[in-house]
Amino acid sequence: MDEVMVWGEALVEAHYLEDRSAIFPRVVLAEGTARYLLEDEELSVFVNQDFDGVYYLNYLSNWSYCGEVLAAGFERMKQEAMPDARFDVMQKLRWHMNYANRELERKGESARLSL
Repeated sequence: MDEVMVWGEALVEAHYLEDRSAIFPRVVLAEGTARYLLEDEELSVFVNQDFDGVYYLNYLSNWSYCGEVLAAGFERMKQEAMPDARFDVMQKLRWHMNYANRELERKGESARLSL
């Protein structure tokens, strides 16, 4: 099998964003990409800007009635992660719960996820 090497500005930027900006369990978007998507009415719902200014993919944007599914998934994660979870693991879990809660609230769903 032939090996293929891919290299370019986009790959370098993606690596930098993942390494320096992702921190939380989010798919980080380059600012130029985010701004391009935000200009499109249909695609703009897939872009969120976080508290630290980083743009990320809003993969829950088109989910409906997913509160129960998310709650069950988070309960399983909590059981597996606690009580011996490292700080960074809990930080990621907390961020993800806050993200899910914001989306559920935006959609008027009543499930409230918590640690």
